[in-house]
Amino acid sequence: MSLDLVDLNGRKIYEREAGILMPLISLPSKYGIGDLGKEAREFVDILHNSRQQLWAMLPNGPVGYGNSPYQSISSCAGNHYVISPELLIEDGLLTSKEVRQFDFGTNPEQIDYGKLFDNRVKMLKIAYARWLKEGGHSSQEFLSFKFCNYAWLQDYATYMYLKEKNEHKAWFDWDEKLKNHDSSALAKERQNHAKEIGFWEFAQYKFFKQWEKLKEYANQKGIKIIGDIPFYINHDSSDVWAHRDLFELNNDGSVKLFSGLPGENGGMDIRWGNPCYNWHNIKKENYAWLAQRIEKNAEMYDIMRIDHAIAFVHYYGIKQFGGGTWYEGPDMFKRSATDVIDAVARQKKMDIIVENLGNNIQRTHDLYDQLNWIGMRIFNYTVGDMYYGTRNIHLPSLYAQNVAAYTGTHDNETLTGLLATKSDKELEYIMSYLNVKSRKEILWGAIDTLYKSSACKVILPVQDVLSLDDKSRVCYRDNFEKSWQWRLKSFDAFDEKIQKRLNGLTVLSARGGMTDERINQEGWQKIFHKAIGDRYGHY
Repeated sequence: MSLDLVDLNGRKIYEREAGILMPLISLPSKYGIGDLGKEAREFVDILHNSRQQLWAMLPNGPVGYGNSPYQSISSCAGNHYVISPELLIEDGLLTSKEVRQFDFGTNPEQIDYGKLFDNRVKMLKIAYARWLKEGGHSSQEFLSFKFCNYAWLQDYATYMYLKEKNEHKAWFDWDEKLKNHDSSALAKERQNHAKEIGFWEFAQYKFFKQWEKLKEYANQKGIKIIGDIPFYINHDSSDVWAHRDLFELNNDGSVKLFSGLPGENGGMDIRWGNPCYNWHNIKKENYAWLAQRIEKNAEMYDIMRIDHAIAFVHYYGIKQFGGGTWYEGPDMFKRSATDVIDAVARQKKMDIIVENLGNNIQRTHDLYDQLNWIGMRIFNYTVGDMYYGTRNIHLPSLYAQNVAAYTGTHDNETLTGLLATKSDKELEYIMSYLNVKSRKEILWGAIDTLYKSSACKVILPVQDVLSLDDKSRVCYRDNFEKSWQWRLKSFDAFDEKIQKRLNGLTVLSARGGMTDERINQEGWQKIFHKAIGDRYGHY
């Protein structure tokens, strides 16, 4: 007997999967930052050996001031920092000696963005010069790449060149004509500086070539990549520069309405710095820019997670000189922007995960139920909860099927770090809930419980899989200067014991490793006994 998956309008609605949240930039590497080279493939192998099916990432766009992946300077471009030097050496575009002359940072557990900023582009320009000499710019493959990505690539490459030319000032501080995206001024720049602009096209070409090879490798191993799509766009980005009318800006390019959130307990509003969208103008263009953005990301990923997705229904806007208020989003009363995204998802047969956390209203839940998009639940929100108790929707026993369950996200403390801040009294209920006898059992007790829940997907931050404390946090909400720097020193911690534990748990919770073919060959009882031994170390 086979338990076939049920289809709804061409999309699978029930598939139990599990995976790990591991930022690409946090992979081990001797080049200062995780990249698309051999360590990325090594991590795919670890996932495969652990019977995981999902690799969840953070956004992979080029970063601007502050280095946040959620403040990318393009909604479609890839991060040139993660282009693998080793793969460029294999391509014959760099030599080992040329790469060794650059200092990308010496701390294997921390990204030094200053050194990357100073040296990564210099290294890539050596590769670019050699590529030009070999005639790469006239190859059919590169010309096809330019043609297929023209809608965003030309503006992005021009923007990056102009930032260099203007000492990396924001676009709204450039000369008037360039700041205003004047077509004649841009045509002159593109004609006179085609080689310099071409470098940024080359960088994107190499990023996506390396990305495609990594994704192909992952998919061959049965691993799907989950991409993270920021809701808002960086003010200083090629998108806002080239499409000013789609954002809430003043005539001089400054922000008229900032995105953000209301302050907690009546405190000051939290202003993110991104401009809110001008949904009226976006609708007038029939969501063309949004469709372009989603289609590009759908090419990159197998599953998309949309950050701050409640803003399709209602969003918080903060005026430059005044307080904030809630505004109706494009989908407050009927499906609109989300239909554009859903059309792409259905055509690609890909799942959509939405961050539906905080400031929800009933319309948000109804909309995502209609779309069959997958909501999020965060186990960390139950730890030390002294108010909601058994009514806390983040308790695994309350998970619906259409949920992606996380122990935590990039925004949270690690589970080990969080537990260290809680008193015995605060942990009394959750220990009883997990049926564990000591603090040290809570972490894997929680992982067990998430895996056995009804959630269709379980995603664990790599820090929780490896029981790491808060020194390994990716993002500190109250200290962005420390954020986005953490790196895993090596894969040594992913030893055979960890991989076996995940392997066994995946089988026991029906999240993989249980095909008809395997049952027929080995028999259920033998598979069960092995899974018990792998998870618990004994049968």
